[in-house]
Amino acid sequence: MLWVDKYRPRQLDELHCHPGVTDLLRKLMDTRDFPHMMLYGPPGAGKKTRISAFLRGVYGQGAEKMKVSTRSFKIPPSNSTTVECQVLDSPYHIEVSPADVGTGSRDTAIVQILVKETASALQPAMGDKHVSFKVVVINEVDRLSHQAQAALRRTMEKYVGACRIIMTANNFAKVLPPIRSRCLCIRVPSPTNQEIREVMHQIAVNENITVPDDLVDRIIAASGRDLRRALLMLETAKIKHYPFKANQKPPLVAWEEFLEKEICDTIMKNQTPKGVIAVRSKYYDLMGCMIPADVILKTLVKMLLKKVSGDTLKSKIVTFAASFEHTMRLGAKEIFHLEAFTANVMSAIKQANTSQQQGGRAPSPSGGS
Repeated sequence: MLWVDKYRPRQLDELHCHPGVTDLLRKLMDTRDFPHMMLYGPPGAGKKTRISAFLRGVYGQGAEKMKVSTRSFKIPPSNSTTVECQVLDSPYHIEVSPADVGTGSRDTAIVQILVKETASALQPAMGDKHVSFKVVVINEVDRLSHQAQAALRRTMEKYVGACRIIMTANNFAKVLPPIRSRCLCIRVPSPTNQEIREVMHQIAVNENITVPDDLVDRIIAASGRDLRRALLMLETAKIKHYPFKANQKPPLVAWEEFLEKEICDTIMKNQTPKGVIAVRSKYYDLMGCMIPADVILKTLVKMLLKKVSGDTLKSKIVTFAASFEHTMRLGAKEIFHLEAFTANVMSAIKQANTSQQQGGRAPSPSGGS
């Protein structure tokens, strides 16, 4: 079992970060009734961990008896198209990530069908504390299409008496205002460097290993205050080399290493149509591993900005990223927008190289990392 799962808190009392958020959830838990809720904040801040601990407090240990299943959903109005989605459910709640199946009518259908089924299957006096409603947990509601969010808003109003909806979001601004106004919105910020440091040291003690303070600081910096990512990097570093070296570098996550070597380096070295086609196939590989397209785009931009020099070229890359990240949410085929971003960045880099060769002042790639 990974350390991030092995040492995940199971109860609200075990959570040490953000005591104010924990106290609020504890008060809601004690009332045995609560409104629709949305926990929002950056990845790795502890949103899902808090929801799991909260549900365990509401329903008792039965909320931990979960199973994973793959459900098939027919997409209206023709019902000729069928999509599959993984669903995690217990006798008292159900958890789903509709955005994983794509946008448009797909995520819309899943949201409506699941909430309707959960509300219809109401069983009175459920759980150890006799709660009279079930809960639907919707992950990453900010990645849902506008159509799906609008449908979710109507569904929330219709079935509020039969079930409660708890949502998570990484980007609060991407959630429609009508949904936000119908929820108790709770911000879960990133843990502080000191909080991450304390968690890592406690895990090191439990695992009977010694971690240099310098390595801990480098991992915290590389993780971007993402606690889950920091713990994964620590475990990976331990597997690769233990005892730790004094100057050991924090390892990249496998998919990020693939992104840097197979995509970023190709963009920097091969600004040709063949290069675009090669990168396109690599995008498919990452998306096939369930890496969201917007996460791929943001991570790639950070890597590119480290490899190019000159404010003009960096500004172009950021502008392209902002434009195609926006159009990606409006369109249906995410790969088209990633490919268009790649082609535009390749063109900008090639123009910069040509200007430099001709003695111009345009910035050029630095080649360093």
